[in-house]
Amino acid sequence: MNRVIQWILWFLVFALTQGLLLVLLAWLVPGIQVHSFAAAVLGGVIITLVLGLAWRLIYWSAARLHPILFPLLTFFLTGIVIILAVNLVDLLYPGALEISGLWDAILVALVVTLGMTFRGALFSLQDDRGYDWFVTQPLSRRYNQTPHAAQAGILFLEIDGLAEPVLRSAMDQGWMPTLKRWLEGGTHQIKGWEPDLSSQTSASQAGILLGNNAEIPAFRWYDKQQQKLMVSSKVATARALEQQLSNGHGLLTPDGGSRWNVFSGDAPD
Repeated sequence: MNRVIQWILWFLVFALTQGLLLVLLAWLVPGIQVHSFAAAVLGGVIITLVLGLAWRLIYWSAARLHPILFPLLTFFLTGIVIILAVNLVDLLYPGALEISGLWDAILVALVVTLGMTFRGALFSLQDDRGYDWFVTQPLSRRYNQTPHAAQAGILFLEIDGLAEPVLRSAMDQGWMPTLKRWLEGGTHQIKGWEPDLSSQTSASQAGILLGNNAEIPAFRWYDKQQQKLMVSSKVATARALEQQLSNGHGLLTPDGGSRWNVFSGDAPD
């Protein structure tokens, strides 16, 4: 029952907020006209629904271009979707909402998105279904035909900044049922440890993957001997540090793989 009330409350606030945003835009931007608050509410709801349905196609299209072009194409396609949504509003409520051009439509999309972000933060909405729709399902379809290895391996997953109390709290609240089942079944344990200084990503990863994190005082620092700024997230810095720290027998030798880490752990893949 509480869930139903929450969704009803969310929808009412959603509709009113969208209407107010469109009224505000119509007051500020000459190219946007709203003829009544009811029309603004209807327009806001339909625009957001159409954007929600079309966003997957927008993302799919824009993601296939160079990263620099991604935001530009995304804004352009979103503006087109807004114009289509306004035409749909006009079919249901003729003359209720008018947007004169593509740039005004892009502005509407931007404001609607900001409004949704604000509402999500205000009501602490957990949009797991959206993450599943845009991230988990595409990855599952992409890799579901990956052949299984004949021999079992170990997957090391680093979650940056995840403290043990936060992990245990997440399991207690039902967010990590698989890990909780492993612990309750006695097949797994949680072992915590205190990091040394500096307690940040590159030093921790070097210690875990290479067994040595000497001479990493911070995530970024000025190396007096080399007379240059060292930044852990830069490829050149990470490569130089690994050459300096590795003894060739890191955690992922001889047949491991390393993905999206600062250091390779001497993995061949």
